[in-house]
Amino acid sequence: MLMILSALLFSISSNLDNVVVGTAYGIKKIKIGIIANLIIALVTTTGTFLSMSLGLYIAKFMPQSVSNILGAGIIVILGIYFVIQSLIKLIHNTNS
Repeated sequence: MLMILSALLFSISSNLDNVVVGTAYGIKKIKIGIIANLIIALVTTTGTFLSMSLGLYIAKFMPQSVSNILGAGIIVILGIYFVIQSLIKLIHNTNS
């Protein structure tokens, strides 16, 4: 049951990203053809599959607590990085 819930939450979060990108493209009236959509889907699916396969392989050697700490740390570091980049752009734009 937990695996189904996890897969469902992952698919919802992935599709929410697609909705946001689709909305942004729609507002800008940018059209993506069927071939381009299929290529994007193929690349995304392949990337997801390879990431999940690598994750299963790494999980055999790494305790869950370590992977949780590493995952949380990476997300925090990325968040700090993007906030700092936004502040640098804001400061640069106000000085110009």
